[in-house]
Amino acid sequence: MLKRRAALRIVSFLLLASSFCTPVSGGTLPPLVNLAPGTDLRIQQTVDVNVVLVGFGDLADAPTVQALLETLPPFNGVPKTNGEGKTFLGQRFDFRYHVTVSPAWFDDLLFPLLRQVAFPQPPIPIFQGLPPMPVTPAQAVYNFCNLDPAFDPTLGCSFDPAAPRVNKRMITQNYILDAAFVEKILSQSLPELLGVDVTKPTVVAMNWFGRPDYVDHIYLDGSEPDPESGAPRGFFSINELGGYGGTSHTDPETCQGDCIFHRLWFYDFSAGPMLRGGGYDLVARTPRFFGAPDFGQPFASSRFHHTADYGSAVYQPTFDLVSDVTALAGFVYVSQIAYAGPIYPPGLTPPTLPHRLVLDINRWSWSGQSFAGLLDVPRLISKMSALPYEFGVEITSQPDTPDSNLGRIWKCSLTSFAFNDAGQSCFGNRTGYALGDVATYFTNHQNQYLTGARDYEVPIFQFNVPPALQQIWLGIAFDNYLFPPGTAVLFPGNVQNFVFSSTTPSLNAFFGHGQILEHEVGHHLGLSHPFNGYLCITDTCGLGDFFPFGQNAATWFAQAGEYVAGIMTYVRVNNDYSRFELDNIQRYLTWEYLDVSNFIVAEIAKSPRSGAVAAALTQADVRAGAALAAYENYDYAAAEREARFAYDGLAAAAAQINVHLAPAAYQAVRRNPADFNQAMRDWIRFITGTGDSVAAMTGTVSSAGVRGLEVNPLLPIATTKLTDKLTRGARATLR
Repeated sequence: MLKRRAALRIVSFLLLASSFCTPVSGGTLPPLVNLAPGTDLRIQQTVDVNVVLVGFGDLADAPTVQALLETLPPFNGVPKTNGEGKTFLGQRFDFRYHVTVSPAWFDDLLFPLLRQVAFPQPPIPIFQGLPPMPVTPAQAVYNFCNLDPAFDPTLGCSFDPAAPRVNKRMITQNYILDAAFVEKILSQSLPELLGVDVTKPTVVAMNWFGRPDYVDHIYLDGSEPDPESGAPRGFFSINELGGYGGTSHTDPETCQGDCIFHRLWFYDFSAGPMLRGGGYDLVARTPRFFGAPDFGQPFASSRFHHTADYGSAVYQPTFDLVSDVTALAGFVYVSQIAYAGPIYPPGLTPPTLPHRLVLDINRWSWSGQSFAGLLDVPRLISKMSALPYEFGVEITSQPDTPDSNLGRIWKCSLTSFAFNDAGQSCFGNRTGYALGDVATYFTNHQNQYLTGARDYEVPIFQFNVPPALQQIWLGIAFDNYLFPPGTAVLFPGNVQNFVFSSTTPSLNAFFGHGQILEHEVGHHLGLSHPFNGYLCITDTCGLGDFFPFGQNAATWFAQAGEYVAGIMTYVRVNNDYSRFELDNIQRYLTWEYLDVSNFIVAEIAKSPRSGAVAAALTQADVRAGAALAAYENYDYAAAEREARFAYDGLAAAAAQINVHLAPAAYQAVRRNPADFNQAMRDWIRFITGTGDSVAAMTGTVSSAGVRGLEVNPLLPIATTKLTDKLTRGARATLR
């Protein structure tokens, strides 16, 4: 097999017909039931989605439930494009919702149990000059920074108890709940007690507030300290949780025989108020602390608040259960977490689809600190092996210094972070902005760093730098949009190429490099963030036919997707891919393998020797049928496996009769939607983003914009001594 020397292959597109080639007179094909050469592959699944309302009482009456069912989005999907640029949903998910309202007896079992296992948070230093407080930084800002705008139009903060405030209460004591424990309780109890099949997609909306046993609380997952640094990352305030779910039942740290296979995620409206979603801020239209910018819109960003605050927020005066649970279930959960679309094409080098990947890591240490101890390679391979690939790792230390040509380009790249920014290119002006020079440099020098390992190399460039040379991003999965505008016909748009990380010794003290690389390579393979997504409005999901979530004022509530297990979230408490992330990539690859299989069959059909491989085609057709059946039955792992077997068999059959599978021929019939959909291209590139910022991923920023406050989100809100207490009774159930 031809070795892949680089992750990115730049080839010219041939503007040929959009359909697959049909059999010519010289070739014969056996009867096929599942493979369909010459067609646009469409896989449709009717998905049963469980929506469980816990603790809402009279708010979830029959008319409300009916209104909820009528407003949930009916479908979503993954857009694909044929050679003519016509967009279609290659994977379509028609959602069939089932709403369950918990009875009072269930609430009376669950919430007293939560109160029993909740532990009071110890005081922590938050505000300079004030004694420690037993609340989170977000709760402290909530207490003191929600002044009545008529009293203080600058939206500042005050410790004066007489100052008029929008918030109707002060949080004086926070309690901590083990997120993984609550996930286990719900996933194991809902099937037996309420008949909910949690192997199907299940979203649980919770409300504890209003009960006599209620306490202010957040969730933490402290089960997995950072594997390289040992830091108790699960207890950092930046990693607080308002919900959780999707933990793989094979997670060795979180699950020790007490997890079941499930697709459940819960979100607690009565937790917090939460930091990342901006729910602590009841008045502002501008960014304060971490949350809720208005993006220049004439209205404030839409956020999920604490149950107690609906009716208090100046810009969100009512508690609308229908709209908020719709947003939670239909947008955050279904469209961003459980059935998220890919950020990059999951087919790496079609029509060759490599299964064995090498992480080719090149390192530059410019800070005086070595990389020793910053990456546990066996653990990295173990964790990434949950993905449907085989992985190897190669590591090379590079000699370039900050004074080298590379160092000069790196330093110049710090002068701009976007197109048309003030920083000018220092390396040929190929992109028109300085940040692009880094990718341009490595594009020119890729053969200098890649080793030619089979079958596919993921090019990874790690930089350990002093603070002055720190990029705005901690990690980034670059694409090839750095090529000149107007070249979409020649170059495939939105194709992944290089992975970078940029850390400093101070960051390395808290966060090892395993999670960073798993996250960025996850992007490279197609995985997106669980807090950015889109909803297809039509069956084509073409130009203007989709709606983006997350990075806009109308859907800022999508940040609630941060509170989930897995690697692709910014709440960095785990080094295991979640059930949702595994499902997503298995579905992506099922489609890719079957689509390329159709292409291979069409190419074989043109050969006069096609009859010699008729048995192989028949066997592949059977495998394709097994893949589709498994897909329909939610067994996405088996679907990917059977589809790969079908593809492997057809690729071998084509080689047997000397049928060449040319990339240009495949690209002529299957284009990337981003090539033709400028709106989606802009969304993926600028909004969804593959540059993971230092501030968002580590919390190493102060409360800029909140006057007079300096709050460090890296403050631990519980001590490691609480770990055993938080996880006590983790095998308990509601039975």
